[in-house]
Amino acid sequence: FTDLRITQELVAHKGAVWSMKFSVDGMYLATAGQDEIVRIWQVKEGAKSENAKSEDKKNSFFHSKPYRLYGGHKADILDLCWSKTQFLLSSSMDKTVRLWHISMN
Repeated sequence: FTDLRITQELVAHKGAVWSMKFSVDGMYLATAGQDEIVRIWQVKEGAKSENAKSEDKKNSFFHSKPYRLYGGHKADILDLCWSKTQFLLSSSMDKTVRLWHISMN
């Protein structure tokens, strides 16, 4: 890597973020951690092709607010895993695994 730089900061979590995973199709990023909330960030339309080539640091890949918020865990979320059909698994220190779908609030 010869030209690595920050293009966007996602600021929403309270505490450490322990896991970040892109969906299989690359259109969503799931983030989770110490605040016990799964956040889904939607990639902006055209971001994968246009922004990747742009020299302008002000371009952002994700919308500024999460697309979805999923709560229910009672302790830190440690890992996330996407399926090919937009289901998302989250595992937590509360000894639970939860199944979410991007189409549901």
